[in-house]
Amino acid sequence: MNDEQQIRELLMTAAELPHDLQPPVARLLRQGQRRRARRTTMVAATAAVAVLAAGGIPAAVHALRTAGQPGSTGGSGLFGPRPPAALTGPAAAQLARFRWSRLPASPLGPRIQPIVVWAGHELVELGGLRKGGTTSDGAAFNPATGHWHRIAGIGSRNIGFSNGVSVWTGRQLFVSNGQTESCVQVKGGGGGTQANCWPHAGLYNPVTNRWTQTRLPAAMDGLGLEAAVWTGRDVILAGVNAGIGRLGVAAYNPSTGRWRVITPALPARHPIRLLAMTATASRLILWSMWDQAHGSALGIDVLAMGRDGTWRGVTGRWPKDLKPATPFFTGSSILVSPSQAWCGVNCDLLTVGAGYFVNPVTLAQTIIPFGPIGSLEPAFVWTGRAIIAVNEGASAGTGSSSGGSHTTVGPGIMALFNPASRRWQHLPTPPGYPHLSAVLPAWTGSELLMLTARGQLLALHG
Repeated sequence: MNDEQQIRELLMTAAELPHDLQPPVARLLRQGQRRRARRTTMVAATAAVAVLAAGGIPAAVHALRTAGQPGSTGGSGLFGPRPPAALTGPAAAQLARFRWSRLPASPLGPRIQPIVVWAGHELVELGGLRKGGTTSDGAAFNPATGHWHRIAGIGSRNIGFSNGVSVWTGRQLFVSNGQTESCVQVKGGGGGTQANCWPHAGLYNPVTNRWTQTRLPAAMDGLGLEAAVWTGRDVILAGVNAGIGRLGVAAYNPSTGRWRVITPALPARHPIRLLAMTATASRLILWSMWDQAHGSALGIDVLAMGRDGTWRGVTGRWPKDLKPATPFFTGSSILVSPSQAWCGVNCDLLTVGAGYFVNPVTLAQTIIPFGPIGSLEPAFVWTGRAIIAVNEGASAGTGSSSGGSHTTVGPGIMALFNPASRRWQHLPTPPGYPHLSAVLPAWTGSELLMLTARGQLLALHG
């Protein structure tokens, strides 16, 4: 980065700091000016390196980023201890040599839209849709033993999970999809709210094989839950009522069992229709996609909450149609999968934009070129050092490689992107061209586990 870009990053970082910490911007600018005055044409490049190596802006940026964080494991407010970011997992060259294996089928049988999460040492499958409606049963697969086992039921409240939101906290699996269909029907019928129809969430501990339940705050009632993220201390849950443009955000601390409503105020006349959310090492970022009646105006507001617990608008130059699909914090950047452009809640725009990395401080985007899956809106899985793109849909289509050639892409097809070389390559085809169960494959740290709609478990490993 040049000096201007580094100063901009410094200022944006400082904006997220506690108000009692003042960044030494003036001093840094004076230092830069003095150094720049001493430069000559013949040694310009050398002097520029000296500026950076002498402490200057990058050192100050690092100091400001870590200010208020006691050591490498500190944290306050919503943010708990997090390990330093590191590149882990197989390199792209190793992933390119991976092959598929069939593993034992899930004891839960065929279904779609279950919750599938890698929970530290096991793959947990929970709920889903099958004949007869929504289910809440679950099972877990242990790669070390190669066996499935059923897990405890969530309890007597008859809470079914289908296409819900979930997040792994490092000890427990948090999962919720608000109310079941029967609860919505009770409320819609004017018969009042039954005690067991308040929105709930469940937390599953795989060590004890036990569930605990928590009732969501009243502010989350009536919202469609769209995102759950873990900050290292709290689960942040967000939902939207698109019909009336209402947003709800709440923080849950599993250690205390307490909720806090932290819903930000949105800009006037920007009714929210859809949201995306992620948590970085030091702030919570929320994208609010809005439109006015009949699509007369639309856009995307970006808000961030730092360690001081205050929401701030950080929209800046974020494009009004750049919809962030399933943003994921890699430890150094935010990875966003390809998606259709935001054109309003009732718009059906077929144009699919490329995926991209987002700088977690400046929100600047770095486009990832289209790969072999092309414009089929693939989902990205981050492996620690590379991206695996997955065609989740049941349909086939045409993709394009980085070299410009076109290929036919079928269900379940995958491709590999190396961020270092910025090149794509094909991965082996899953056996049987399986239709997925409408869930993203899970990365375990060393292999990719894919659950098909028929309940077959497949592994891509070395």
